[in-house]
Amino acid sequence: QIPTDALVAFYPFNNNTLDSSGLSNDANAGGCSFAEDRFGNENTALLLNGISDSLIIPIDDFTPLTGDFTFSFWLKTSSPETMNIFSIKEAAFDTINNFEIQLNGNSILQTIPELYYASFIYWNGSGWVDNRLAEGGPGQYHNGQWHHFVVKRNSDTIQFWHDRVLYHETYYWGTIGDAIDLVVGSLPHRFNGTID
Repeated sequence: QIPTDALVAFYPFNNNTLDSSGLSNDANAGGCSFAEDRFGNENTALLLNGISDSLIIPIDDFTPLTGDFTFSFWLKTSSPETMNIFSIKEAAFDTINNFEIQLNGNSILQTIPELYYASFIYWNGSGWVDNRLAEGGPGQYHNGQWHHFVVKRNSDTIQFWHDRVLYHETYYWGTIGDAIDLVVGSLPHRFNGTID
């Protein structure tokens, strides 16, 4: 069931990147194609090649992130590389007003892959000490299977859910990110896999 209360956008990827919420927040694909979704339906998930593909989601009243919010998505990948799933930042190495959800990553100051996390979320900083949610070991989710992720803020609590399990939570009540478009598969670590 797709909730409709305060829904900002919904992308079922029915062979297009149109917003099905009724709010006309259509996304713009850059080189992406379509693939089977988690139910085996053809052309109902977004496939990114990890090289040049990305998706731009221009929702002015959603960025920066203020108040409560929820990101919910399914992904499937076989790539062990660091990959950016969602990003709101001015430049690839922005460490000030940012928001990013990564697989197989860590703070941009950390260069030892063995110390990376299965999933790593950081905002308004480098993710080195504060303003981050991290869980699992590197490569935990690149098994070619579908996995469900939810990032949610309610009041001052930010939670990270993976496959219906609450993995981590922290506290942050300020504005997150910048007043720029949200990007799926941003540089320098393009996402290589399928998003549903």
